[in-house]
Amino acid sequence: MIKQLARTMTEALRDEPLALSLVIVNTLFLLAGLYGLREIVQAVERKDALLTQLTERCLIAPRKEN
Repeated sequence: MIKQLARTMTEALRDEPLALSLVIVNTLFLLAGLYGLREIVQAVERKDALLTQLTERCLIAPRKEN
């Protein structure tokens, strides 16, 4: 079923080069957006890890009063 759908789509796009170029450009645009989101997520994770390290180092433990 999927092979037949893919074959039908390629035959249809073969007759319409403008539609094929639009499909390719849209696919590349979506892939670039996903890559950008992945980079943002990784940057936020690095920031969170750094802030966790800084708070562990910089917070002073409360003194126990006797």
